[in-house]
Amino acid sequence: MALAGYGALIGHYDLQVPFPDRLSVISTKRRLYETDRWAVFTVKHAPQDTLAGHLTFALKNEGVDLGVLNALFMTIKPSEVESLINNEPTGNIAAGFGFCTNG
Repeated sequence: MALAGYGALIGHYDLQVPFPDRLSVISTKRRLYETDRWAVFTVKHAPQDTLAGHLTFALKNEGVDLGVLNALFMTIKPSEVESLINNEPTGNIAAGFGFCTNG
C-alpha cells in the first residue's frame, strides 16, 4: 500500500504536522473500503505522484486540512503554487482556493 493525498504530502515534504486521523492509501485490492484509520482506494484511483496529483486527490477525497495546507505552502516555493493555479485555472486546486476564473 502507498499513501495518497495529505499523508503522501506530509511524508514527501517532511511537514511538521500531525497526520490526519484517517489516512488514504492505494491498495492492489480491487475494492474501496474504509476503517476507523484508513480510506483504501484501488489502483485506478491513484493520483499522479506529484504535488498537483496528491493535492487534488486530498482536496477531492479528504476535504480541507488547513494545518497541512499551511505547512505545505510555507514549505514549497511560491512559484510552485503559482504554477499549480496557472496550469489549471479552472481546476480543483484553483477552485478549492477561490482562484477560479471565468474567462
